[in-house]
Amino acid sequence: MPAPPHDETGHTWHHSDKYLFMITKYGIEDIIGQKYTNNMPAYKNILSDEEIISVLST
Repeated sequence: MPAPPHDETGHTWHHSDKYLFMITKYGIEDIIGQKYTNNMPAYKNILSDEEIISVLST
């Protein structure tokens, strides 16, 4: 399943930039501290902070 659009038709628009950055970098399970069925990988060992910000800014 693809990521939702970052506009009024998706669900990411109501999250803060900091939250989106943290979820992208660390993954949802690290943020909530428990297992959570999802397909969102953590990118902390793949993308730099600058690359994550660039992706979220597009």
